[in-house]
Amino acid sequence: MSSEMRIDMNLAARVSQLLGRQLQGVLATQDEDRLHTSLMAFAETADLSQLVIATLRETRKHANLLRNPQVSFLVDNRCNSATDYA
Repeated sequence: MSSEMRIDMNLAARVSQLLGRQLQGVLATQDEDRLHTSLMAFAETADLSQLVIATLRETRKHANLLRNPQVSFLVDNRCNSATDYA
């Protein structure tokens, strides 16, 4: 197995572990000239290629997603301790 494949497998394992431990993330969408962020529950697909979220159609984030499907999603693993910054 090549070192590149080992790195990819190691990265996939770390991403899977991170996503499996976190229940929520922050979804950022964009209106015409403003950013909108929302704390969202999520799930990941088994192959880690997609995150799945759900929202009501009457929300600003839904309107923003229809207008502009490019988003950012932040998943954070900090626990508010000094070790977060070591």
